[in-house]
Amino acid sequence: MNNEHEIHSLQAAVRRLRFYLVAMVIGLGLLGLGAMTQEDQDISVGPHLVGITSVRGTMPAQTALFRLWSNGRIDRRIVQVDDGRLTNSWEMVQRP
Repeated sequence: MNNEHEIHSLQAAVRRLRFYLVAMVIGLGLLGLGAMTQEDQDISVGPHLVGITSVRGTMPAQTALFRLWSNGRIDRRIVQVDDGRLTNSWEMVQRP
């Protein structure tokens, strides 16, 4: 009778051990999947200004300003040097 009790006790311990191992493997797998999806969901801020440059215009009193954006877009704006006037807005020269 004592041997049967020990056998049942050992079998229960093996079942508990298997259950804990399976639960640990599933938990580690879910933790790894959660970390991978978190890396994939980087927060992007959209296009930002990379650089700006100026070039003399075709007319002596004009200067052209060019802006380069991180997505590859280039904008242009003409500046009248003699009186400092600007054109109404930036014109897109190149689309991303």
